Amino acid sequence: MKAILIAPSNNFFLNPLIAEPLGLMYIEAVLKQMGIEVEVIDTSFESKIPEGDLYCFSAATIHYPQILELSKNINGYKVIGGPHASALPMEVKKHFDAVVVGPGTSAIIDVIKDFNANKRGGVFRSPVSDINSIPLAPRSILYKHKYTPFPNAPISASLITSMGCPYKCSFCASNTIWGRKVFNYSVDKVITEIKYLKSTFGINHFKFVDDTLTLNKRRFKEISNALIPLDVKWICNTRIDAIDDEILDQMINSGCDYVDLGVESVDDDVLDKINKHQKIEDVERAIEKIKSKNLKVKVYLIYGLPFEPEDIVQKTIDFIEKNEPDHVSLFTLVPYPGTDICDNYEKYNIKKIYDDFNVYQHSVGGKKSELEWLPSIEYNDRSREFMRDERNTLKLYADNWNNRR
Repeated sequence: MKAILIAPSNNFFLNPLIAEPLGLMYIEAVLKQMGIEVEVIDTSFESKIPEGDLYCFSAATIHYPQILELSKNINGYKVIGGPHASALPMEVKKHFDAVVVGPGTSAIIDVIKDFNANKRGGVFRSPVSDINSIPLAPRSILYKHKYTPFPNAPISASLITSMGCPYKCSFCASNTIWGRKVFNYSVDKVITEIKYLKSTFGINHFKFVDDTLTLNKRRFKEISNALIPLDVKWICNTRIDAIDDEILDQMINSGCDYVDLGVESVDDDVLDKINKHQKIEDVERAIEKIKSKNLKVKVYLIYGLPFEPEDIVQKTIDFIEKNEPDHVSLFTLVPYPGTDICDNYEKYNIKKIYDDFNVYQHSVGGKKSELEWLPSIEYNDRSREFMRDERNTLKLYADNWNNRR
C-alpha cells in the first residue's frame, strides 16, 4: 500500500512557507510505523499528485473548496480530516470514502482497517488515549521544502507540545476537535523532537503552535529549563492571563524571541460577548510588561466581530498607536462551522451567513486581491460592503504599520 498525504495550498499567504502541514506529518509517522509507504505533498508548491492507493486530505473550512475540487480528479480511496470535516462530517461524507472527526493519529488506524476490508463511507472518531504514544514525526517533506514559520530564519519548524484548549471563545472551533481538554506531550518527548530537527535538518528556530504554550506554568518551567542547553530561538502563542514576570524571564532565558498574543478586539464589550475573558487594560499592561523584557510582541486582531461599536476602526488604530506592537496580524471574522457564532448566529446579531465556502477568506496574507473580498457574514446593522470598506481601512493601516517596523 502507498498513502499520499495532501496538504491544501496556502497561496493566500504572501509566503506559503510560513505554514507547514504539521498535522499530516504526524499522520505520516503513524502510517510509517504501520509499515505503509507514505509521501506528503504540499500543493502550495506541487501540482502533480503521485499515484497511490489511499489519499488523505486535511482541510480547514477556507481550504475545503480547493480540496473538494482536487479530489474529483483522483481515483482511489479518499480520506478527509481536519477542522472542516470534524465540524461537518455528514456533509463531507458525500464526497469522500472516509471521514476523520477530531484527532487523526488514532483514527487513521481504523481507516486503514476499513480500506483493507474494502469498506467505504465510514466516519471515524478515536479519542486520544496516550498522546505520547504518537511516534516522532519524520517530517520527510522538509527534504523538499524549507519552511519558515519563524520570521527571517532561513529554515525553521513548527512544534506542538500540547493539543486542545480549555477556553470557549465563540469564534474558535478548537473545541469541535478536542473538546475542552488539553493533552500534553511529555517534556522529554518535546526535547527529543527538537534534538531530531536540529541534528537532521540543522533547524535552530522554532514556532510553538500550542494554543497557549504557558497554560500550565509548572510544565512550562520544565520545558524552558530543558531548552536552555539546546541554544535555540523560538516564538509562541499565549494569553495575557498565562504570563507573569517569572514566565517571561523563563522565556528570555530559554531563547524566546517573540510572543504572539490573541487580543482579538480592542473593545471590552465585544471581548465579553465572545467569551475571551480579558479586558483591554489588562492586555495593555501585558504588552508593556512583555516589551519591558525586550521581547517582541505580535498582536492578533479580528475585524467583524459581533457587537463592534461604530468607531471600532479608529479604536483599533488608537490601540496600535498607543501600545506599539512589533507586528499586527489582522483577520476578518469567519463564521467557521463548529463555532458558537456559526451555530447560534442570531444571538450575535447576524442577519445571514453565506454558505459558499469560497468566500470564507480571513484576509491575512497581505495580497492586494484580498481588498475585493466580501465578508461571509452580514449583520442586521452592517452590510457586507460596509464591512469590506472598514476592513480594508484597517488592513492597509496594519500593512503600513508592519512595513515601518
